[in-house]
This record gives sequence, C-alpha cells and structure tokens, in this order.
Amino acid sequence: MAKVHFLREGISVEVPPNTTIRQAASKVRILLYTGVFRFINCHGLGFCGECRVRVVKGWENLSLPTAQEKQFKRPSKERHKGVRGIYEDEFERLPCQARVQGEVEVLTRLREEWQ
Repeated sequence: MAKVHFLREGISVEVPPNTTIRQAASKVRILLYTGVFRFINCHGLGFCGECRVRVVKGWENLSLPTAQEKQFKRPSKERHKGVRGIYEDEFERLPCQARVQGEVEVLTRLREEWQ
C-alpha cells in the first residue's frame, strides 16, 4: 500500500499503488479546489491546474510528471498565479496526474496562500 499525508488537513490515507493524489483526497473527502474552482475545473483531466499540491516529502515516491503536467512548467520569470503556467516552485504537482508509489506528504489548496 501507498500512503498520502495531507498536512494542511492533518489526514493520512492508505491507497493502492498507482492511485492518484486526487483519488486519495477524494477517498477521505479532502477538497483540492478553492473558490469558484470548486465548481469550474477540469475534473481530473490535467487541463486547469487548479488542484495542484506542493510535495513536502516523498517526491521520489511519485510517478514522473506527465505531459499534461509539463505544460504547466514555466521558467521562473514567466510564472504567474493565473490558470496555465501556475507552478510557483519545482515541488508542485497536479494531484490528478501524480500517481503514488510509496509514502508522500503534500500541502493542498495552494491558491489560499496567495489570497
């Protein structure tokens, strides 16, 4: 079994290997979206980037970034806080794309940190 620790919520969940972080969050009813994005999002297809999380520990226990995730990576001078190109640092992943292989710790709802 793999394990995801949601630090902001203080909740941990065990899931089968290859489960996405989004699926793990859903299993324990953790909301990954803020504001209007609770209703308007891509529903796990990797197009909006609004569900992203910061991996605090266990980066090596996640699948490699998908092509969908790589679209969100930008050089630091081009990064911004809007939809598309929203990664603020190299430790952010899209939970709808990142598959858990072992134990990881993540921070959710990063948009709340900006407001």
